[in-house]
Amino acid sequence: MIPYGRFAEAAADVQHWKKQAQEATARIAEISPQLQELDTLKRERTAWQEEKVFITTFGSADPEAMDVARTLFQRLPAEGRPDSLGTWLGEIKADPTKAPRALGPYLPSASPAPAPAPGAAPAPAPAPNPTGRAPGTQATVVTAEQLRAARDQAMKTNDWKAFHELSARVDAEKTRR
Repeated sequence: MIPYGRFAEAAADVQHWKKQAQEATARIAEISPQLQELDTLKRERTAWQEEKVFITTFGSADPEAMDVARTLFQRLPAEGRPDSLGTWLGEIKADPTKAPRALGPYLPSASPAPAPAPGAAPAPAPAPNPTGRAPGTQATVVTAEQLRAARDQAMKTNDWKAFHELSARVDAEKTRR
C-alpha cells in the first residue's frame, strides 16, 4: 500500500513533467521553421562559396563546369578526399596534372601567347585605364538587394547570367580598392 502523501507527490511530479514536455514540444514547433530557414541559408552559402572558388580558380562562371566539378569531387573516395571543394580545386590549380579529364575543357589554358613575326615591330601597349572601366561608363554600386534579387530570379529560371555579371562587378570593384 502506498501512502496518500507519496501518491499525491508522484502525481504532482507526473503533471509537472507533462507540462514540461508540452512546453518543450511547443518550443520545438515554434523554432522549427527558423531551423529550416537556417539550413536553407547554410546550403545557399555553401553553394555560393563553391561558386566563388570555382570562378577564382578557373576564371569561369559556367554552371555546367561547376556541376562537373562538384560531381567529380563527390565521387572521390571519402578517405583521402580534401575537406572541401575549394581545397580540391586549389590543388588542381597548383598542379593541373591532378585534374580529372572531365575538367580538362574548363581548365584555363596554359598556352603561351603567339610569338611576333620576325622583323615586325611590337605593337604598342594600350595606355592603362586608371579606373578600370570602359571609357564613358559610370561607376555603379551593386547592392546586396540587387544580388539577392538576381539570385532569386536565377533560381527560378535557371538563368544565372545576370547574377554572374553582378558578382563579377562586385569582385572587380573589390580588386580595384
